[in-house]
Amino acid sequence: MDRFTDSMEVQKTGIGADEVAEYARYLQDDAHLRASFEYFRALPQDIADNAEYAKTKLTMPVLALGARASLGDAVSQQAAHYAFNVIGGVVEDCGHWIFEERPAELTSQLLEFLQPA
Repeated sequence: MDRFTDSMEVQKTGIGADEVAEYARYLQDDAHLRASFEYFRALPQDIADNAEYAKTKLTMPVLALGARASLGDAVSQQAAHYAFNVIGGVVEDCGHWIFEERPAELTSQLLEFLQPA
């Protein structure tokens, strides 16, 4: 687990030993492990579903953030296929785990996005 989380992390304090131990504990249970694989097993159906969803774009604002050292602005570019009003951004100095690595910045972005118009 350490190698997996570390390989996609910029802020090495984002996911600590306690969190890794908790993830590992859950993945020791066959049902939890199976569920984690089902996410990836569903990708072909997700692709088909997303092609259908893209035919009718969302009209409400959509916040799409990517981490600089992970998907970056590809997140907002992808969201633009499904929504007309995409507010995109890139979280700097961050790897794959935005919630864990940059919680204050993410919270700030969410609060700004959720402000009444």
